[in-house]
Amino acid sequence: MVSVMTDESGPLILLAGEVNLATIRRLTEAVADQLAAGVRHMRIDMSELRSANSEAIWLLLVAAATLKGQGGSLMLIRPQRAVAMAVELADTRQLITIG
Repeated sequence: MVSVMTDESGPLILLAGEVNLATIRRLTEAVADQLAAGVRHMRIDMSELRSANSEAIWLLLVAAATLKGQGGSLMLIRPQRAVAMAVELADTRQLITIG
């Protein structure tokens, strides 16, 4: 599941369950919408995300590189261990902050 909400810190993308072929399009749209809206510091809550496919990891890396190029950042909030490890292994340029 992919949803977007706004809290006191701004927009927040919420992920739950799995990001796979069935849900990657919605995640791509959510990230693209935030970038198009001019968000410079993107936050994605992954506390309820069990797994993410390679397309999702690639999307996060592209978003992080885009944001960094604009003076911004991407923060993943409370990813579960397996997801955090996959991101850390793929993020050789250390573009993504995990919190």
